[in-house]
Amino acid sequence: MFSTKQLLYLYGKVNRRNLLDEYLNLFKTSQYDLTQINEYQQECLKSIIKYAADKVPYFRKIFKECSLNNNEPPSEFLTKIPILTKDIIQSDFDNFLSNAY
Repeated sequence: MFSTKQLLYLYGKVNRRNLLDEYLNLFKTSQYDLTQINEYQQECLKSIIKYAADKVPYFRKIFKECSLNNNEPPSEFLTKIPILTKDIIQSDFDNFLSNAY
């Protein structure tokens, strides 16, 4: 029989995803206390904001117009940008597509 780690490794090879790393990360983060969870969430949010600023034309423009500081906490950063509405997305849809795709 295969172990869980072996199955995740094989599945990852077939589907070109590293599920073993994802599984190990989930296990590690499940042991976090409240402070560590908050730090992890802020780190993930910062990563998402950086991706949006680098790859998505709409957010690049918005972040530049709002003169946002990348050094401030991500949760405060988000309070300074305008709320995204359905009308905004529909009127400027192409600028919401990532340059990575």
